[in-house]
Amino acid sequence: MVDCLTKSLAKLETEMDTLHQHMITDKRNCKGLILKIDKLLFPSRGTNGRDELDRRHGKPGFIHVVNPGVPLHIY
Repeated sequence: MVDCLTKSLAKLETEMDTLHQHMITDKRNCKGLILKIDKLLFPSRGTNGRDELDRRHGKPGFIHVVNPGVPLHIY
């Protein structure tokens, strides 16, 4: 269990680093990476999971991209 979580966190960290680099260089490539990270954070969501979660439970956890060069905030 711990090994699985460690691997998942390492993968998430890598994806977030990649997203941050894309944010600095090219905002257009961010959307796909944000969705990929969202899938890592919330694997039970389907393709429309965020909208479903909004309707059922109010505000879900989400990734808030402020500006290129600014660290990501996960709520």
